[in-house]
Amino acid sequence: MMGMGTYGRSFTLANPAQHGIGAACASGSKGGKAGPYTEEVGTLGYNEICEFLKDGWTTYRDDTQKIVYAVKGDQWVGYDDEKSLKDKLSYLKGKGLGGAIVWSIDTDDFHGYCGGRKHPLMKTISTELNGITGEPDPDIHEVHVTPAPTHEP
Repeated sequence: MMGMGTYGRSFTLANPAQHGIGAACASGSKGGKAGPYTEEVGTLGYNEICEFLKDGWTTYRDDTQKIVYAVKGDQWVGYDDEKSLKDKLSYLKGKGLGGAIVWSIDTDDFHGYCGGRKHPLMKTISTELNGITGEPDPDIHEVHVTPAPTHEP
């Protein structure tokens, strides 16, 4: 099984101008600022990250490690998005692993801020592993069923 998070780990940078992978954290910092929902220093839910991205955070992608991170000022967060999850799931399938576990579903983007569709991370995992999109099938039409008549004695 491969574990995947719907959250990111955040840090306060020692020098905002140096924000690449492996950049130094501020001395004595226990993580980045707490988000409005998780309220936990050093951890941001994907739902919080999506809101921050709309608020001007800049994203960067490391194609060697297949990861994404975002920065604004001295705040840094590494996280998974749909693309990085697809890369991980491709690796998972290529290695013949048993499946995926997720922590935790309540921090996915349940408002659709990151791209318009709700729960994009969970839907990406479901689609990549099972072909299940989590969206209504446009080829299925509503079926009306007439209940059978009841017979009273």
